[in-house]
Amino acid sequence: MPRVILTYCILTILASCSRTNLLTYKHRKFFKEDSLIKSDTTFTLYQTVCYNRPGVIDEEFCYELTLTFLDTAAAKAKKILNLATDTLIVKSRYGAFSVWNWGDEHNKVTGQIEIVAWDKNTVTLKENIHVSDFRRKETKNYKGTRTYKRKEVHNPTKNSCIE
Repeated sequence: MPRVILTYCILTILASCSRTNLLTYKHRKFFKEDSLIKSDTTFTLYQTVCYNRPGVIDEEFCYELTLTFLDTAAAKAKKILNLATDTLIVKSRYGAFSVWNWGDEHNKVTGQIEIVAWDKNTVTLKENIHVSDFRRKETKNYKGTRTYKRKEVHNPTKNSCIE
């Protein structure tokens, strides 16, 4: 019997260690996810995953992944883009922001995205993205399919999840 309990404990620990997929955080208490499109001189997608417990001051924070398409025609034609090598087509940026931290981050974004659908108001991507956050010494993943929707007003300097 102790062997079964030990095995269960080890499996539980391993499962909790592998929970770095930010796209599953929206199912956790006090987390919210936004997937937005903004286009001005470039076509940009914003993926934010934010934590904010109501009634608690100064503890909210957000993870933000930004994908800026420099060549939308090439992106649509290629369909599967490598974020490390296709930098003339798409640029990626990641940051973890809070009321205490709005500075530049030190990280590396790798992996790929697959364009599933793209029209004027929505973009659906299958994401397999890995972020090495050197400042926090952690790795975050974005794995799954997400649909980005156009929103009339979105200011990228002010995170949409923190109000």
